Amino acid sequence: MAAGIFTTANIWKSFFAGGCDIISTLAPLWYANYDSSGQLNSDPSFADFISFGGWQGASLKQTAGEVHVTNLCGNSGWHAFIDIDANYPAPV
Repeated sequence: MAAGIFTTANIWKSFFAGGCDIISTLAPLWYANYDSSGQLNSDPSFADFISFGGWQGASLKQTAGEVHVTNLCGNSGWHAFIDIDANYPAPV
């Protein structure tokens, strides 16, 4: 699988104010959808997708949280937040 962009519609709009649609032609989208209380929507359906940033659909959807990995590759200065439980592939 090729590299993609992971974002939400709100985050994308806060950085690009609805512009920068060219990126959608270069990379697939992996999105998350949060409810009004800030909880991740765990429904694996893509029915909640709303077009933004030029994307008309998504390749992946995050349906669960993340895991924090410390001491990545044995280096105490490296860490990562890894998103888990993505629904793949999106319906066509």
